[in-house]
Amino acid sequence: MIYATLQDMITRFSITELAQLTDIAVPPAEPDAEKINTAISDATALVNSYLSQRYHIATIGCADPDGGDEKIAPPVITRMVCDLARYNLHTNITEEHDAFIRQKAVIKLLQAIAAGEVSIGCPLGDSPAGELSPDNSGPTDWAFSQRVITDRDLAGYP
Repeated sequence: MIYATLQDMITRFSITELAQLTDIAVPPAEPDAEKINTAISDATALVNSYLSQRYHIATIGCADPDGGDEKIAPPVITRMVCDLARYNLHTNITEEHDAFIRQKAVIKLLQAIAAGEVSIGCPLGDSPAGELSPDNSGPTDWAFSQRVITDRDLAGYP
C-alpha cells in the first residue's frame, strides 16, 4: 500500500519548500519528484519496520471515507511518512528545526504503535486490517505432527 504521494507532500509542506529542498538551481524552480519519491520510499520502509511488529503490512488499510472499494492508508501513517520524508530531504538540520522535531515525534509514535500502546485509527472509526495477535505472533500457518521415528522405521536406509 502507498502511504503517501508527492501530492501529499505538496499539500502538507508547500511546493515552494519542496523546491528549496530538492532543486539545486538558484533560485529553485520546482520540486524534484524523483528525490521526493525516494525520500517517501525511505520513510515508508522505516514506518513498515515498526508497523510490521504489530500489523501484517500487506493487509493494512482503512475503509475509504468517500465510499470507494479500495482501502486507503490510515491518515496518521500518511502524516508520519510525509514528516519523515521531509526530514530525509534536509541535508543540514538543527535540533530546533521543525522537521527534526517532527521526525523525533514520529519515531516516538512508531515505537508506541509497535508496543501496542497506541492504535493507528481510521477515519470511519474502523480499525486497520491485519493486526497481529496480542503476542505479535500472528496466525499459525503450519503445525508439526506427533510422529516419532524409530530405528525400526529407518531399517533399510543407508
